[in-house]
Order: sequence, then structure tokens, then C-alpha cells
Amino acid sequence: MSIRPQITLAALVAVVGTLSTSQASAATLYGGNGHYYDYVAANVSWSTALANAAAAAPIAGYQAHLVTIADASEDTFVKTLTGSAQFVWAAGTDAGHEGVWTWEAGPQAGQTFDGPGALAGAYSNWNAAEPNNIGGEDSLHLNSFGPGWNDVNAAFLSGYVVEYSPLPMAPAAYGGNGHLYQVVAENGSWESAVALAAMAPKIPGYASYLVTLTDAGEDAFVKSLLGGRAFVWAGGSDADAEGVWKWATGPEAGHIFYGPGAAAGAYSNWNPFEPNDVGGAENALHLNSFGDHWNDVNHLFSGNGYVVEYSLSGSVPEASTWFLMLLGFGVAGVSMRRRAKAPA
Repeated sequence: MSIRPQITLAALVAVVGTLSTSQASAATLYGGNGHYYDYVAANVSWSTALANAAAAAPIAGYQAHLVTIADASEDTFVKTLTGSAQFVWAAGTDAGHEGVWTWEAGPQAGQTFDGPGALAGAYSNWNAAEPNNIGGEDSLHLNSFGPGWNDVNAAFLSGYVVEYSPLPMAPAAYGGNGHLYQVVAENGSWESAVALAAMAPKIPGYASYLVTLTDAGEDAFVKSLLGGRAFVWAGGSDADAEGVWKWATGPEAGHIFYGPGAAAGAYSNWNPFEPNDVGGAENALHLNSFGDHWNDVNHLFSGNGYVVEYSLSGSVPEASTWFLMLLGFGVAGVSMRRRAKAPA
């Protein structure tokens, strides 16, 4: 797993600069997530593609990186962008541990998307009988020997796709509790949001987690940060017992805020007729979902972002408190593949 550098938003913005004329004509906007993409027809190794993408001509307010694929719609869009080109590098690798595929770049850096430890809802799209690690294949190819993905030796020479992800907004302070809040515009499952919020760039003296909302003032403040953004993950779940809604993250982890066992005065703000558990699988909390308030949604839904909350680190329990539940989701959702060789 890669460790992302601890750098400030101001430093990132200083590096990003402005959009060059050539890059403006090359990068294509995908409406599904607000990211830009640029296919580069080159003949380079995976490590060179990784470095070149990170150093690509900048777009103001965006981070350039080798492409990561969060869902089927994004995958389809990238395929249309590359056209008939085959053998296109993406940022996936299992070089750290055979069979454990993680993203090496962008906001998803360090997240496992296939193999042991992959979160429920993590997207992959391998060709039949792939990945198979023939001769030491540790890097991810798109459009390789079929319409899906293939594992390939990192020394192979091919083109690549640069993805431009929006830089997260600067954390905003809420005077009601002294916490900081940051909206991250990244698609992904509820489990992905929980994991990425915990991995958010560190702020000295604070711990990060997927947002919890304990009163109307905090709720209104977070909504003001979202603007018109809908389908945004928060840290609530009733996966343990239907109708018993608990916070799974932060200082409130394990506290019931709605349903049997909720403490008197516990805060919730559901839309009318919610939560309703449509399909028997809606066990995660969305903000601004089909209305201005809360909704229960299938945890595998590819949400439209999430909110990171930062509170003083001494007030947040050990990560194991929420990680054990998260691991349970992941184990339930992962279909293990047989590998050509045993994990190292």
C-alpha cells in the first residue's frame, strides 16, 4: 500500500497552476464525476506512465494522476475515450502483495479494489481468467486482450490515461463544536467513503472519519458546504440490525441515533417515509438524497461524494472500533479468485 504525502491544500493549489492551451483541447470532461481525462498515445512502462501522469500539464483546481476506475460508467467512458487503442495503463497494481490489487494514484491511492481486503462494492472488470500473473504480471491494463482488464508486466510499453480529480475543498471550521469538515467529490461505495475518510490528509491534533451529525446546527452547516450536491455519504448504518441506526465512525461510533435503543434526544433528519429499506438492502446513510434531508441507501451504491469530519484526536476511538465492522462488509462482498501462484 502506498502512503500519500502529507501536504497542505495550499501547496497543492500552488503546484497546480493554470490549464495550458494544449491540455485544454485534449482533456475531456466526464459528467458522471466531474473529472477530466486525457488519453496519451505513448509507449512507456507502467512506472513511467505513473510518473508522467502525475506531472501532466495542469488544470487549475485539479490533481493529475494515472487513471483509476471507480464504477462501470466511468470504465465505459474511459473506453470510449481510448477508442480502438489497446494496452492502456491504469493505476492498479498488486506489486505490494500478489493478488491484492490496489490503486496507486489519485484520491483512491492505497485502496484495495480486488482480492483479499477489497471493500464491498469496489469495482473491477477483469477479462475472463484474469488476473493470472503469468510470468510476474503486477500492473493493470485496460482494453488488453479483450474488452475488460488484464494484469501485465510493468515493463511492457503502452499508452496511458491521465485523470484529473478535483482537489478537495479546504476544511471548514464549525463553531458549534470546533470540528473541521471537508467535502470530497469522489464516487464510491459507503465502505469506500469510510475507508478514504479515515485515510484523509492529516491535520495535526485531529483525527478524520466519515461525518456524523449530532444536532440540527451541525447538519445545517454540513448542508451549507454541500451546496447542491446530492447523494453524499455520512457515517450512519443499520447493517447490524434492521431499523437500528448507529454511527459507525468517529467519537459516536456504536451510538444508536434512530430506532429501538436510541437515546432520548438523539438527532436524525430523515426525508418523509424514510428510512424504508427498499429492496431489503438499504443500510447506509445518504445526505441530500431524493430531498433535502436523509435517506437510507444500498451501501454498494456509487455515491456522489462524502464528507470528512475532523475532531480532536483524543476524542476518537481506536480505528479498530469501526474497522472491524468495515472488514465484515468487505469479507461478505469479496469473491475470491484462484491465483496462478500463492500470495507472497
